[in-house]
Amino acid sequence: MKNTKKKNGAAAKGKGRATLSAQQTIPYLSMHPDGVCKLPGGLYTKTVEYEDINYSVASTEDQTAIFSGWSSFLNYFDSSLPFQLSFINRRSHSRSRYQVNIPKADDNYNSVRDEFTGMLKNQIAKSNNGIERSKYITFGIPAEGI
Repeated sequence: MKNTKKKNGAAAKGKGRATLSAQQTIPYLSMHPDGVCKLPGGLYTKTVEYEDINYSVASTEDQTAIFSGWSSFLNYFDSSLPFQLSFINRRSHSRSRYQVNIPKADDNYNSVRDEFTGMLKNQIAKSNNGIERSKYITFGIPAEGI
């Protein structure tokens, strides 16, 4: 396996191509402090993270409003404005994120609190299997400058 890597590296060097790092292969000209990225060809891009909503448990009116708003948002990007949706799944290493703690009180409802806490823990255990899901939209706008 090592010989193959050496041969491939030598072949790349023999053809006049320099070995590039991963960072050097990303084609951007500058990154602004606010996260706007300047690309070749006068294109500026921005990536924004958004959170998911529980569409299935929303009322019919809310589902209609959610769908209408999302459709309007996506329709904003005509063929001249590029955009990309990215979905990143990664294993969660933080157990504190999934802790449920409903403090006991001096009343007759502690048994209900315990039952509800147990139900929430079961739902959390079933829901994501320790996977954190991140959702991003990247959009681009052609411009002379910002």
